[in-house]
Amino acid sequence: MWAIEHEGLTGVTFDSDGHRLVGVLYLTRGEELAPTVLLLHGCPGLEKNLDLAVRLREAGWNSLVFHYRGCWGSAGRYDLRSIPRDVIAAVDYLAG
Repeated sequence: MWAIEHEGLTGVTFDSDGHRLVGVLYLTRGEELAPTVLLLHGCPGLEKNLDLAVRLREAGWNSLVFHYRGCWGSAGRYDLRSIPRDVIAAVDYLAG
C-alpha cells in the first residue's frame, strides 16, 4: 500500500471526532503494493495483537494497530459506544 523506505514500523496519528488516536503501522519491505489489515485490540486494550501484526508483516501484509480514544495514549475519554466511530476513522485513514 505504501511505497516508502522504512524499518518495518512507523507511528501514525489520525483523528476521530476531533480526538487524536495513535497507532503503529507494520509495513512489509520493498516497493510493491501489499494487502493491509486493520487489527482491533481488546476492550480496553490489554491484548494488542502485536505478535499477529509481526507475523502478518513477515507473510507480506501491512497492518495497522491503533488505540481507541482514551486508551494507551490516544486522546479522549474511553467509552464502548465510541469504538465503532474510531474504527471507521482508522479505515478512512487507511483508505486515504
